[in-house]
Amino acid sequence: MINGMTRRFLFLCFFLAGQVVFAQREYRPGYIVKTPGDTLRGLVRYVETHQQALSCCYRASVKQAVACYQPDELLGYGFDGGRVYRSVQVNGSRLFMQVLADGHAVLYKNSHQYYVQKGSESLKELVSVSQDTTVYRSGRPYIARNRLFANLLNDQVMADCPAVQPLLQKALLRDGDLMAIFEVYNHCRPANTPTRLIAVTAKPRTSVSMGIGLSWHRSTLSILPTNWVPVNAILHPTRSFIPYPTCWLVLTSPRISERFSFQTGLSFLHEAFRFSSTEEIDEGADRRVLQRQDLWLQMSSLRIPVQVRYNVPGFQARPYLAVGSSLLLPLRYESSYSIERQQNRLVNSFRYPFFVPHQLAISVTGALGLKIPLNQNFSGVVEGRYEMALAGIAQFDNIDATKAPHAAGLTSLAEAPYQAFQFSLGLQFR
Repeated sequence: MINGMTRRFLFLCFFLAGQVVFAQREYRPGYIVKTPGDTLRGLVRYVETHQQALSCCYRASVKQAVACYQPDELLGYGFDGGRVYRSVQVNGSRLFMQVLADGHAVLYKNSHQYYVQKGSESLKELVSVSQDTTVYRSGRPYIARNRLFANLLNDQVMADCPAVQPLLQKALLRDGDLMAIFEVYNHCRPANTPTRLIAVTAKPRTSVSMGIGLSWHRSTLSILPTNWVPVNAILHPTRSFIPYPTCWLVLTSPRISERFSFQTGLSFLHEAFRFSSTEEIDEGADRRVLQRQDLWLQMSSLRIPVQVRYNVPGFQARPYLAVGSSLLLPLRYESSYSIERQQNRLVNSFRYPFFVPHQLAISVTGALGLKIPLNQNFSGVVEGRYEMALAGIAQFDNIDATKAPHAAGLTSLAEAPYQAFQFSLGLQFR
């Protein structure tokens, strides 16, 4: 049965999912270049799917109607300070291809394929297929790796620029390496050949954002009854609204996607749970027993979320959704279960520990957050995170009879279902 906390979290997930669908229509400041060569500035649809190669949707302003164009209707389009696309004829049809480097030699990208065009020459595809060939040095055969894309660039496109050869020897078929090679080549032209400025600059491969803040936790720990701990209760921390320190780290690769990133962090938490009950038991034959139970547990732990994050575009204050897992590492724990049975004037009481945590508990987790830009370097962050342990947080273990003589032959709880909701406020750099 889903409790209230889980229902609220699922509601927020469905709400944000609706925002994600809506955000697929995101429009950013940019421009289109019509076939006569006229440049129109306005808002251009931003997508990171195959649609970016098949169509371009444009509106002059937020209140204007949207017009969509095919690759044979535009020379290209682009975004302010961002990606540039050009209409290019390839394999008998026209596509909008991303321009990674511009100059005497132009580097294009469509999905995961790369193309090069030098001057007025035909378009050539760069392929990563490698072939092993046998070469002879001092009469001895050696196996050499023949990288087709590097050979094509070296022999057919950039033979007039020796400065690119050291880069080609180590290059892989990926954005960063190719853009660096084309930048060197487009500045390495013979004196009588006109040089165009490179219009596209490389985005950083990985950007790192760090944040610190405070978090408030509201946990639920379920105690399931055993033959020696006859307690069936759902416990909440005795002090659940004390803030604890938290920090996080967000890794983003703009060259791959501006919407998806990797998020992790570290939170400290101290929790204390308690359960007490008093009941009168009728054991028959006019025997009535007054039984008091007291269960107490405290635990300090570290939480390490490992999540994939989707940054919802189209908003100045950017919401995000993150899903993944969370690691719970106990630092210190202590537990006590006491039972007191009173009959007439005779009182029997026992006390012993009952809880041993997993050395590493794993939870499924989801988070909803909002990043609010404050200035060029800092942003405020508000986040709510829900986590649920996959196999509880307690493990089966023998109780040390030297420390608890009354617990000889007893074991700790084998399972303790656990879920928590964390609310965080903090400041993020970059």
